[in-house]
Amino acid sequence: MPDEEPPGWETVEGRLREIISGNDFESSPIRAFSVPASMIAGEDWRFVPADEEEALGNIEAGGTQFQEYANGEELSKNGVQTGANPIFKLTEDTLRDYDLEDELVKELVSGEDVHRWHTDVPDYPKLLYIANDDELEDYPGAKEYLFDNKDSLEDRYCVTDEHRRWFDLARNRPDTFGKELIFTPDVSYYSNFWYEPTGDVYGLNSIYVLYIIDGFDPYYQLGVFNSNVAQFFIRRIASSYGSDYLRYQWDYTKKVPLPDPSDVPTELVEKVKDAAEELSDLREDYVEAKQLRENPAELLDEFETKSLSYAGYIDRLGFQDLEGELHPSLDAETIRFGVTGASIEFNDERAAEIVYELLQALEVTTGDELRSLELPALKEDLVAVYERYEDARNTVEEAPEEAKDLEREYNEVVYDLYDLDEDTKELIRDRVARPENPLEPREIE
Repeated sequence: MPDEEPPGWETVEGRLREIISGNDFESSPIRAFSVPASMIAGEDWRFVPADEEEALGNIEAGGTQFQEYANGEELSKNGVQTGANPIFKLTEDTLRDYDLEDELVKELVSGEDVHRWHTDVPDYPKLLYIANDDELEDYPGAKEYLFDNKDSLEDRYCVTDEHRRWFDLARNRPDTFGKELIFTPDVSYYSNFWYEPTGDVYGLNSIYVLYIIDGFDPYYQLGVFNSNVAQFFIRRIASSYGSDYLRYQWDYTKKVPLPDPSDVPTELVEKVKDAAEELSDLREDYVEAKQLRENPAELLDEFETKSLSYAGYIDRLGFQDLEGELHPSLDAETIRFGVTGASIEFNDERAAEIVYELLQALEVTTGDELRSLELPALKEDLVAVYERYEDARNTVEEAPEEAKDLEREYNEVVYDLYDLDEDTKELIRDRVARPENPLEPREIE
């Protein structure tokens, strides 16, 4: 009954043991807490501890529900449903084999692509997007491709039962994309909202997009949705999936209270906006740095490179007959290779150090690989390559802690934005689920 003290774990465990014999419970698989009658009144029941219900009420008092900013219109939409992903998701080979019209080919993300603050949109697949008023006769390249797949497309439910055109997307979500949007995965453990300003990116139905509210700076809206407050709120109203992952669909995001920037101190709004933009830039730098660390050869694409015989910083190449593993060691202005007597002699100690480091970074391990290696011929370009590599290493190592500090600081601002009391702030800090590294996603288990 409401307001009655719930049974303790020992009582519950005893009852469970009667029902399920032969099982040992190392920890409680359920939570037991009292529920005020007010929490199960009306249509929306909330089963949370009383102190969390009080915190939710304080959050609601500090903002206006997302849906209320649109006068009944939906401010969040699901992504495109194709009904035939292998056909409408275009590979590099497909685009090479068919002369598909550019206006029908869209950048594409799915739920697993969308990450907190910044998303690195994959090069492939692309989306073949057919609008309701598109006619195949106007797009001969797309027409040829779709006719080659007509048999499969005609068998889809949207064609046989919903009587859509055989070449249509199952759900093309008209007027949803082509504008600045905030993306979120449909299923996520943490809030993973990302602002996409160009309108060039489309999403599959494993994502939701949020429209930018009139009068809101997009980074302010992004910062509030990625905050501890919004994360705490959503986790207590949204349905869970699998290992405590949440659904970020409109039924739940529409209820998130957002402080109207015109009703709160401008200084707080600006701090949230600036922090969200800075975290977005930091995540972008982090992703780029990780890619360079994992594929350092990409650094060489930015410079003119030649074989080592053209390098102005090398005096002598003495490895022409070297076979097998290199086993390099650095000796002042010389790189030696094992006990073979093979070496590279430099006229500059700094250049020797850089080439030694690059041999390891580029995983040059054999004589054949060394003989085919190309590096910048000029020392200043060689130094520039290595400095970029070092900068990337420093970013990968330091950016996560910087992001933690930025999130910690801006979340304190968000608490003040909602005018929360100290008890509510402390409860949220203690119970909100946050990523260990704000710049990395938590993979769906």
